[in-house]
Amino acid sequence: KRVLEIGAYDGVTAYTLAAAGAASVTGIDIAAYYINQTMDEELNQASVAKKNRELENKRNGYRRVVGEGIGKKVTFREDDICSSDIPSESVDIVFSWEVMEHVGDPAAAFNEMYRMLRPGGCVFHEYNPFFSINGGHSLCTLDFLWGHARLTTADFERYLDEVRPEEKGLALAFYLNNLNRMTLSDLQRFIADAGFTTLSVLPWSKRKHLELVTHDVLKQCIDVYPQSTLADLISPVVWVLLQK
Repeated sequence: KRVLEIGAYDGVTAYTLAAAGAASVTGIDIAAYYINQTMDEELNQASVAKKNRELENKRNGYRRVVGEGIGKKVTFREDDICSSDIPSESVDIVFSWEVMEHVGDPAAAFNEMYRMLRPGGCVFHEYNPFFSINGGHSLCTLDFLWGHARLTTADFERYLDEVRPEEKGLALAFYLNNLNRMTLSDLQRFIADAGFTTLSVLPWSKRKHLELVTHDVLKQCIDVYPQSTLADLISPVVWVLLQK
């Protein structure tokens, strides 16, 4: 099959799939994502070019390890899944690991995935939703449970000013630019609107997280994000399997 990996980073997964028998693998990523979580980096043409050189060096390192026979089946490109240059009906499989929570416009992304897939093609994602207990990731998961999902943007910024001022620039850039607010209900709507058949949407909920959710925590999250539910808060991993 012809495979597209979203968020390819250093290329190790793309090369692994090629070694496992994929006919071809295209790995896409956007340098801006990494710049927004790097201390003392500003997003501009120079920093994008620098980051892409760094990614290329990492990928070439793995390419030397796997050998040219496998390496020639893998290509990488700077490409945003929300507005992709991948040709229509050109791939059989689209997948990602821990990427969908970072996509800026998930609705547009699912539309693009549907466009680029051949009829019968499949999509698989595993991701860590924003509303889960660790959904703010290391930069934005705060010092109290579900803090990133209980605060408005203004309160989040004020919290950084008062409690973690040395991290403010980095944390705020990541919070504003690298984390979407897609709930499970949003996910289902985006999938349906794009035209996919849902084979499985599986939230991996945690009992210990359920035991930590108080009435106040749930209410505060819903006050800020009315579409969020208890299921969003207690599911740190979601699997999505779709077909065109």
